[in-house]
Amino acid sequence: HDGSTEKDKPAVLCLGAGFTTRYLARHFDADVRFLSRDVPADLRSFNREEPFRPQIIVDSIPPVRDGNRLLNPLYQEQWQGFADAVFIHLSSTSVYDRDTPLVNETTPAVPEDARGQGRLDLEEAVLSVVPDAVILRCGGIYGPGRCLPLSIAKGQAAHVPTDNRYVSRIHVQDLCRLILAVGQSFYKEGATSPDALSGAGLPSMHPGHERRNLLLAVDPSPSPTAETLAFIQDRWGLAVPEVAGPAIGRRIQSLYTERFGLFDFPDYKAGFVHCMQGF
Repeated sequence: HDGSTEKDKPAVLCLGAGFTTRYLARHFDADVRFLSRDVPADLRSFNREEPFRPQIIVDSIPPVRDGNRLLNPLYQEQWQGFADAVFIHLSSTSVYDRDTPLVNETTPAVPEDARGQGRLDLEEAVLSVVPDAVILRCGGIYGPGRCLPLSIAKGQAAHVPTDNRYVSRIHVQDLCRLILAVGQSFYKEGATSPDALSGAGLPSMHPGHERRNLLLAVDPSPSPTAETLAFIQDRWGLAVPEVAGPAIGRRIQSLYTERFGLFDFPDYKAGFVHCMQGF
């Protein structure tokens, strides 16, 4: 805690109680509430009955379908009354072609599978309801209790790529920090922007391809699978799958994340060591 009062804390409404939003509530100095059917018992006290007006709304709910019909965005009746809140939707870098060598916010989204297309469809659905939504396309989110070396230690390595592809990740602590920093910067700008005050919407602060406000939430150091596995083997003595061949695939770099300060975990090595403390 930095000594701020309850009044000073950013007010955050989380749609969905997943890995990221739970971490945000437990580890950051923010006034967090949830709209979710699955709020863990230790976080239910966050949903107090006193008046609450969010500055930031974080939508972490993945695509929900009824057959071919996309049901998201969810909980619209509850949050649509908060027109001055910054709406942040957590999407995925799976919307990009995995063989594009370099990807940033100006790169066109070209999904190559149903998962990636589903995330892109969800972005469009969110933007059709909230045109000013900020889209954060996240790399592989990991953190305490959920990371590659822990999966390997538990014998759960089936998802490890068999080719030596670059992988872009983000530690959940850095993702939460970005969520709050981006949300607060947009909220402050919206409170002073003539366009926002006139009802014309938030300014475009981080423009991307076919998006007014887009941020690639990845750490600065994408890494080839073979290098990553070799580090895990050397650091923890774990048996890792064999991956050979030259490093291929996309390297994702954000044009904007450096505006929000340094990463606590700028690469997978620092992040994995943090996650595996006590292993």
